[in-house]
Amino acid sequence: MRRWTSSPGRSAFVILSYIYATLAQSPDWEYLGCYTDSVGSRALSGASITSGDMTNAFCSDFCTKGGYNFAGTEYSQECWCGYRLSTTSDKTPDSDCNSTEACGGSNRLTVYNNPTGVSREPSVNPGVDGYRSLGCYTDAPGARTLATEVSNAIPGGYQNSTVANCVAACSQLDYSYAGLEYYGECFIRIVIIFDRIYFIGSGHELIGDVYCTVNFFRKWNSHKLFFERCSHPIKLSNLVKSLDVNDFHLFQC
Repeated sequence: MRRWTSSPGRSAFVILSYIYATLAQSPDWEYLGCYTDSVGSRALSGASITSGDMTNAFCSDFCTKGGYNFAGTEYSQECWCGYRLSTTSDKTPDSDCNSTEACGGSNRLTVYNNPTGVSREPSVNPGVDGYRSLGCYTDAPGARTLATEVSNAIPGGYQNSTVANCVAACSQLDYSYAGLEYYGECFIRIVIIFDRIYFIGSGHELIGDVYCTVNFFRKWNSHKLFFERCSHPIKLSNLVKSLDVNDFHLFQC
């Protein structure tokens, strides 16, 4: 890309080079290009996070923990993950994205792929009444992701605690998040409404859906975030040693 500058009596241009191929601290990730993105048609539809200190290394690490093969940055502070790039997203000139840290742009996503990684895309519940899956998080008895259990509020109790019934119970109580655990426990929590999953609670780490079918749903017409979980505890040492969740981990049903 060339940017022309001028001064009295002369003209000159500055050659700006776009260095996208190398992603600092993330050697396994390769730059794919700059792609279109929009709220109604996401290029990457998996987990997401926002940070004022966003870098591509931060984003790729975040997506790696979630078991995603694709990572993308946008608006200099957003990070999006996915198992594949949407067919509705078109590749655009690299100049449409940020030229220094390559953190996307306005409706433009800087996309990276990890071709050596193994995609951990599980079969997940598609959602209830318009809610969509946003990711999977760790949990621990002493530090609950969702603080309040409402299993008794479900007709039929614990044995009838399906995703639909848990979400319905939490919706009636006007809570923001709902989740299932241990095959039937239903938990809820009121949080600030942001479309960013890291507001669920501090200390809870994003992990791949393959480890547990812990799914977050957003119902777009009510602006409420919900999360469903159907899982059982497994000793961490038997599965993933890199995560510390009080020696327990969640695995899919």
